[in-house]
Amino acid sequence: MKYLLFILYVYSASLFAVDNSINLLFCYEDKELPPYFLGKGPATPPQEPGATIEVLQQVVSEIPQLSLTFIRQPWKRCLNDLKHNKVDAIIASYQLKRETLGVYPKVNNQIDSTRAISEHGTCFIRRSETEITWDGLSLSGISEPTIALPAGYSSLEQLEQLPLKVVQTDSANTAQRLLKEKRVDLALTLCQISETSPHLPQSEYPNLIHMFPPLVVKHGYLVFSYQFYESQHQLAQTLWQKIGAFNTIPIFTRYLNPEFNDLKK
Repeated sequence: MKYLLFILYVYSASLFAVDNSINLLFCYEDKELPPYFLGKGPATPPQEPGATIEVLQQVVSEIPQLSLTFIRQPWKRCLNDLKHNKVDAIIASYQLKRETLGVYPKVNNQIDSTRAISEHGTCFIRRSETEITWDGLSLSGISEPTIALPAGYSSLEQLEQLPLKVVQTDSANTAQRLLKEKRVDLALTLCQISETSPHLPQSEYPNLIHMFPPLVVKHGYLVFSYQFYESQHQLAQTLWQKIGAFNTIPIFTRYLNPEFNDLKK
């Protein structure tokens, strides 16, 4: 009888474990966006997947009942699938209009930047032979410059306040290539990973120069679909708390190290 009760206990415990296992379906772009995402296409690289992906993998590994599945597709589709609860989470900067898509970490109904997964400055870049300048408020040295920018990226909002002609591209790499080929006057690039971190190395194209100060400093947040958040409220809070406590700078710094980039070539 005791043996039978023991078997029933083990069986019920195993059912409980299965019932409490949760898979997080995370969507991110199928284009390479160093240092955040490396590799192209639908597959996540088994090694060196990118700083953001590595941080997320390490955070999720701290929660035994949680597993992580990646889906890579165009960024606009990730946004749309989050809105329609086809994926559970994305990482995105905050915009008021994006609150219709998913749930951000908040305190007292205000966005909580202490639980961001990344903090980054985005800068204009120009060719070294041009004389365009940026003082943090306005551009000078050229009238109505043309800038290349990946479609769907939130920095477009800041650019609308400046006299710029925007050319939308399919990726950040394409935008920089257009700048190098003198088909546009400016592009945007990551230029710092936190307010306390040093400025990042220049673009892979030696003749492209960062223009400081950053156009904008933004935070990247783990954003949950409304359906996932409502069904897994406590788990979502736990993930945000662990992200807030995680020191991401060493991982980002490693990916941005010139020696690392040389090994990837």
